Amino acid sequence: MFDVYRAVTDRIVLAIEAGDKVFVMRWHSHGAPLRRPLNAATGFPYGGISQIVLWAEAQVSRFGPRNWATLRQWQRLGASVRKCERPTPTVYYTTLHAGDPDARLENDERGPPMVARATWVFNARQVEGWAPRRASGSDRTVTCAGPLVSAEAFVAAAEADVPFGPEFPGCWPSEDVIEMPDRSLHVGPSGRSPTEVHYATLLYETVRRTVARHRANNGFGERFGGDADAMEALVTELGAAFLCSALSVANVPRPGHAAHVASWLKFLKGDHRAIFSIARYASSAVECLTKPSASP
Repeated sequence: MFDVYRAVTDRIVLAIEAGDKVFVMRWHSHGAPLRRPLNAATGFPYGGISQIVLWAEAQVSRFGPRNWATLRQWQRLGASVRKCERPTPTVYYTTLHAGDPDARLENDERGPPMVARATWVFNARQVEGWAPRRASGSDRTVTCAGPLVSAEAFVAAAEADVPFGPEFPGCWPSEDVIEMPDRSLHVGPSGRSPTEVHYATLLYETVRRTVARHRANNGFGERFGGDADAMEALVTELGAAFLCSALSVANVPRPGHAAHVASWLKFLKGDHRAIFSIARYASSAVECLTKPSASP
């Protein structure tokens, strides 16, 4: 029987381990901002765990286009999937009824039992007879020559106090404070501009503050036990990646990032459902940020 949890986790682990003993998180950008994968038929972006697995597959298979669709959707678009091409699973959830043999409440769930199901998609690089539409104004990359208005507005809406001046970034969830160095002090890899690093770090700390604030109320410690700190760092990484891709901000790796990777890999390999829970926590953190008035 096909195990969607194992299949998705294995693809993500493979992407992390890709390279010559250099762990690479697909949600980090070393060039232009990493954009959200889109459904070629509907134009809607993929989110949550599907966004992560499509990022991972694009890295492993070296897919450039961010357009994906099911076999039938490609056919309706007048395209044909080449023979021997392998599809990638995306994920949707269904509610299980009482008495269903698959029904079981996961440790971190607060609601009716859900089970993950797979929908198989192919990347635009795997098909023939289709060309992407020309990019609209909303699709164009946002430059980092000056302050990013969208990122500034998002952080302001999150209602956090952000004083500038300390040498290193950090957050104090109990006081709703995010500390940030002056923008000119940020230094990134491969010549990334201080502005790019500044906004990637600011969004990361904003998510970190939100995850930490609500950790006690969402069963996080119950789900991950002694690995809670490392898994909280991964939730923050993914939440920041979701925000950066939505706001067209290049998500550069932060100092100390590599220290967590080994523990992430060990946990994901031992628990194939963990990344699904982590993706839900990350999505919830981003949703909480978009609705600050609903935050406790």
